[in-house]
This record gives sequence, structure tokens and C-alpha cells, in this order.
Amino acid sequence: MIDKYSINSYDSQIAIGSHINQVQMNNSDVFYDLCEIIREKIKDENDKQYFLNIIKQLEDNRNNKKKFKELYDNFIIKIGTYMSIFSPFLPLLVKYLPQ
Repeated sequence: MIDKYSINSYDSQIAIGSHINQVQMNNSDVFYDLCEIIREKIKDENDKQYFLNIIKQLEDNRNNKKKFKELYDNFIIKIGTYMSIFSPFLPLLVKYLPQ
């Protein structure tokens, strides 16, 4: 027996498996969403304040490609411990990097 399916969608995600965690994100509010996740998931107060501060700086500099890249690089260096929290947001931040 062969099942044939067609899926047509814009900006969607497909996941196959039994233990799937998905975060629905809004491109226009990536900085707000990041701050909410930071407040919810990061327990260490020093790390929490660092990330909230750098996200604010990223948001403030989203139209300054050079400064945004500098801040983004610093952000990436620091997120290693929290990669599972931040990885869904990285594709949304990359659009602000210089081409």
C-alpha cells in the first residue's frame, strides 16, 4: 500500500517523530519573543541579565548591519550552554546580518 500526500504551506514546519518540541515564532517580534523565553527559561540571574541586555542592543541596532553583526557574534559566543533555548530564533536573527 502506498500513501501519497501533498502538503502546501508558506513558512511552515514539518516534524516527524515522537518527542517534538516546537516554538511558534513571529518574525516581526523576534526580540520580544527572545526576551520572554529568556525570562521563562534562564534561571541564572547574571546570564538572564546579560541576555536581556544584548537582545535589547540587537533590537536597537537591527538596522545598523555592522554593529548588529558585532553584537550577534558576542551573543553566539555566549549561548553555548543555552543552545536548546536559542536555536529556534537564530534563523530569524540572521536576516539582520550584512549580506
